[in-house]
Formats: sequence, structure tokens, C-alpha cells
Amino acid sequence: MRETLLHHTQETMQELTELSKKIEAN
Repeated sequence: MRETLLHHTQETMQELTELSKKIEAN
């Protein structure tokens, strides 16, 4: 369970990073 939660958190952080990059590009 803890590993799954950690993996989910990493995926969310990656999505947020990509999202912020798109915002900065605009």
C-alpha cells in the first residue's frame, strides 16, 4: 500500500511539473 501511494505521488508530481512547464511556455 505504501509503495502504491508513493508511486501515485510521484506520478502526480510529474504531471504537475509538466503542467507548470506548459503554463510557463504560454
